[in-house]
Amino acid sequence: MNLDPIQTSAEELQRRRDAVHRALTRANTAGFAIVLGVVALALVAISLGRRAAQERARAEERLFEASLAQVQALRLAGRPGNRGASLDALRTAAGIRQNPELLEQAAAVLATVDFSPLPERHPLPEDTVHVAVDRDLTAVAAADAKGALHVSRLDASAPPVFLRTDAMSVNHLALTTGGRFVAGIFDDRLQVWDPAAGKVLLERPAQLNGLLNRPLLDETEGVESILCLDDSRTLSLRRLPDGQQLAVLQAERPWSPVAWHPRSGLVAIQAANRELELWNVKTQSRLWRLPPLPQMVSSASWSADARWLALGLGYYHLRVVDTATLQMTGWQGHTREEVRAILRPQGDLLASHSADGVMRIWDALAGTLQLSSGGAQPLGFDADGVRLAVWSGVEGVRLWQTTASPVHRVLKVPPGYPAWCGDEVAFSPDGSRLVTTGPAGLWTWETGDRAPVFTRAAEGGCWGLRFLDNKTLVGLGDGRLLQWRWQESGLTLMTNLAGMDRGGLAFDDLHDGRAVAYRNGGGTIIDLAGRLPDLPLEGHDGLAGFRFSPDGRWVACGTRSHDSGRWMEAFVWSAKTGERVAAFSAERSTVLFSPDSRWLVLGTPAEYFLVEPGTWAVRHGIRRTSSGGGAMAAFAPDGQLLAVQRDHGTVALVSPESGTELLRLTAPSAAALRRMTFSPDGEWLAAGSEAHVHLWHLGALQREFTGLGLGPFIAGAPPSPTAATAPPSFVAGSIPWISGILVTMAVAIGLAIWLRQYQRQMLARHLEVEELTARRGELLQRAQTELAHSQKMRALGTLAAGIAHDFNNLLSVIRLSNCLTARAAGDHPEVRENTAEIEEAVEQGRKVVRSMLGYSSASTETTEPFQVAELLDSLVRLLGRQFLGGIEVGLHLPPDLPPVRAPRGPLDQILLNLIVNASEAMDGRGRLDLSAELATGPQPDCVLSPKPAPAYLRLVVADSGPGIAPDQLPRIFEPFYTTKNAGAKRGTGLGLSQVHELARAAG
Repeated sequence: MNLDPIQTSAEELQRRRDAVHRALTRANTAGFAIVLGVVALALVAISLGRRAAQERARAEERLFEASLAQVQALRLAGRPGNRGASLDALRTAAGIRQNPELLEQAAAVLATVDFSPLPERHPLPEDTVHVAVDRDLTAVAAADAKGALHVSRLDASAPPVFLRTDAMSVNHLALTTGGRFVAGIFDDRLQVWDPAAGKVLLERPAQLNGLLNRPLLDETEGVESILCLDDSRTLSLRRLPDGQQLAVLQAERPWSPVAWHPRSGLVAIQAANRELELWNVKTQSRLWRLPPLPQMVSSASWSADARWLALGLGYYHLRVVDTATLQMTGWQGHTREEVRAILRPQGDLLASHSADGVMRIWDALAGTLQLSSGGAQPLGFDADGVRLAVWSGVEGVRLWQTTASPVHRVLKVPPGYPAWCGDEVAFSPDGSRLVTTGPAGLWTWETGDRAPVFTRAAEGGCWGLRFLDNKTLVGLGDGRLLQWRWQESGLTLMTNLAGMDRGGLAFDDLHDGRAVAYRNGGGTIIDLAGRLPDLPLEGHDGLAGFRFSPDGRWVACGTRSHDSGRWMEAFVWSAKTGERVAAFSAERSTVLFSPDSRWLVLGTPAEYFLVEPGTWAVRHGIRRTSSGGGAMAAFAPDGQLLAVQRDHGTVALVSPESGTELLRLTAPSAAALRRMTFSPDGEWLAAGSEAHVHLWHLGALQREFTGLGLGPFIAGAPPSPTAATAPPSFVAGSIPWISGILVTMAVAIGLAIWLRQYQRQMLARHLEVEELTARRGELLQRAQTELAHSQKMRALGTLAAGIAHDFNNLLSVIRLSNCLTARAAGDHPEVRENTAEIEEAVEQGRKVVRSMLGYSSASTETTEPFQVAELLDSLVRLLGRQFLGGIEVGLHLPPDLPPVRAPRGPLDQILLNLIVNASEAMDGRGRLDLSAELATGPQPDCVLSPKPAPAYLRLVVADSGPGIAPDQLPRIFEPFYTTKNAGAKRGTGLGLSQVHELARAAG
């Protein structure tokens, strides 16, 4: 805001000054108050934030501990749906902090099987006592306590059918697909009903010689049929609905049908002495007979491929029969009688129920309990094994979703074979086969198959398994190197490898055509092709368990005491020279090189050691939680992961680089792990135990961990594409109060910035007012000076006008008298000279009079536009001869000077006076510069303030004369003041004063 110092009053200036002072005072006070407020708020916020952070940390720690305890409780409880709840608790805990125990619990939870109830329910009558479903889970038959039969569809696509029978009790119900036919035991009769027609199609006695005539109803080759007893020794297969006999089986003694597999024609039958027989209905022949069972069979169920038969015995027990090997495994599954067994079509899970009212889900091959649920009764799996129909008196029939473990599988060796299968575990190069060994031979699994194939090997077992290619396997046994190949008939033991008939040698390991063996405790490296001589190893008595390094440079093994059988020391030799290069004391039962030969693992009952080959320095130690077991270890194919046996049933995954434990894997069933190996792609870890092989899918485990918010336990693993969002963490939960502090600080900073700008504005206004005041004072002083000078000039003009009038009259008289005298004298020389001098003096006096009259007269000349260049040029020509003869004149005129509108006469007089003064000051010699330039804005360096105008033309007259002394400058415009006081050309002191007056008059 610009103020005109002339038009602004002193009161206005004082008011503005006071306003600025008040504004600055308020701004300073407000700024100080804001700073104090912000500091106080910050201190309060920090205190509250710290307290809130501490409370939140304690709350999160309690939540973490509670979530972890909930996971453990849910996992141990084994209830349906617990895995989902456990995973939710794990997500909550993972959102708080990471913890090794959290990873271990997550791996244990993910290794379990879960059943989750689906939301749909199919209600049944309240007095329902027996229920059955068809094999596709589309229809249900229910019998109530009064003997009535209710048949309906689970999807409610058709109205239910109600059948009133004359029976007092109904049990052992069975129905065909869609519920077209229903069979059951109605009091003492076996009946087959057509629900749509409401009539009985077939009727037989329910008991024959004390054996239950259990109706087996199903479809065979698209024909609905029933398998039941016609009499105690005759089992017939009859077509429905006409009852035509399709096949008949005759027995030597009374028997009872147990389970029928229509697709294969197999039927399991139990005799009165509890022996179990397997017959083929299609060929009408008996396939095998098993020894008597401890109790009568109350229910039975087949796997889809008829390989496995599950039996529920009358009291407590469950049995699973391998029909290919006739081996049977069993366990006590319940505490009451009437055990019902339903096998999943895949043969891996078994659902059971008894009079104790508890439904239990088992690993059918391992016999381990997966989960249990009270008040529920399993009815049957669908054909895909994905859904399980469950009945309870409260909910009716409800389908449960089966969720297998995405990360863990159990491979089981059928019972009846030697006590273990896990001496050695090996994958084929393409990962399609898994082989384990035991004292009797080899067990092989094809990818995705849980049922192994047994191949007998050397007496006393074999070890050191290694695949030469996908179809060739070698191993060590009976002091020989054995070889097997997969042929159309299966795995076949071939002849010994060439060059391996070396009496007295027991071979231990192979590498690149070389084998390491021992004889009487001493080690020897042998070239299998016989190209190189045998290389004995400097050693020690009791050497055993040789291992080549993958690069072929080293051989390592442990030593075993002949007296105690304990492992005592470990040695390393050069595989090229046989020289011993390193020795390690203490008990070393495991020696293992990493695939890249960067590490040597030495396992002891108490600890594992990671040794750097070459320097043979121990870099890391990994403590075991139990001193039992064999301290087994295995490297991943890339050498970036090491699996070690922490205790009997726990495997720890360790980073070899840092020795840090990444994850613990616990076998769901209690088992002493023996050997471990990774699949060629590193996705699977296999660990053999007494009768099982545990498989962990590490790739799936990584993805599941990422989905739970735990992150991959191995660095560099790809994240899951469907990673779940973890709950808010501590930092996220602290956002409100942190945000409050930040907002408060932002507001305070904003106010401070605004106050700073406001203060700057007030200060700028203050400076503007002060500058305006100073300019006003300067203008006032200048105006006062001009006023005094004007008053002087006015008084001088009045005096000069009077004097000039009288003096002009006198000069007129003198001039007239001088003219008369000159005329009267004629040509008198002396008189003429005197009269001429008198005329000159009179003329000079007239000039003085005219000058004096200039102070008293106002200019009336009109203003017309003219060019300043023309004006200066004419003046220079006019004065050139008399005044500027010896002076160098310079004209500095821009070519684009605009015309000037001003009185020309006064400007002529002003410039004439200035040029004459300059010429006289230089005494006719020097340089005179005349210049013109445009100027805009205020002109503070002017003696007289110009009238306001958008632009001005500045005319400058400069000379090279001696100038004016500084002490004389204030008086140069005073009348009659002159600096030319000596010489013939003494000044009058009126030139510059006249210039001043003419300029003032012209504005």
